[in-house]
Amino acid sequence: MASGEMDIRSGSLRQAGSDLHRAAQALDQAWKSFQPDAKNLKYGQTDMVGSLIGASYEGVLEWATTTYESAASAFTSFGDAINAMAERYDGADQSTEAAAQRVGGGIGDGIGGGSGGGGGGAR
Repeated sequence: MASGEMDIRSGSLRQAGSDLHRAAQALDQAWKSFQPDAKNLKYGQTDMVGSLIGASYEGVLEWATTTYESAASAFTSFGDAINAMAERYDGADQSTEAAAQRVGGGIGDGIGGGSGGGGGGAR
């Protein structure tokens, strides 16, 4: 391979896509298993400071939930995109190979006594 060229390995792309899917599932599962503890954490409701802390905590928990869900969704989307990239590269390779075989399929037949018909030219 010449310097600066890309060496595409669709199997590695598929593995990366699968790894991202697993990371998304692990992140989602970890966040969901944390939720009962996070939601059951209560601050004093009887005084103003406790109420302010509780309201702030609920706001942060809501923001964190959105962030974690967004990250898990993004990992899944990136994994899908990488898998699609691998499919496109494989499809392009197969198309190129098929085209090369169509173009070059009969090239060697007339050389060195292949199927005859040789020579041509004006008579």
